[in-house]
Amino acid sequence: MLPKASSTVALKPAPDFTRLVKTYGGAVVNISAVREAGLRREGNVPRQDRVDESTLGSGFIVGADGYILTNAHGNGW
Repeated sequence: MLPKASSTVALKPAPDFTRLVKTYGGAVVNISAVREAGLRREGNVPRQDRVDESTLGSGFIVGADGYILTNAHGNGW
């Protein structure tokens, strides 16, 4: 028999990001990319229309030269 679960859960308050957003919010960017992936197929027969793949991500502008820092899944092709 399993022990009875407690109905009390201690929750921590969420951090206050107000100052962080005011200071660095302007450096946050959205990244989107689209690439042409190839011909669409139905079984072994290629169709005339092409398939596009897209991805979305985010990052931070970290340098005066516009260098953007992001993680690999945002543009992981």
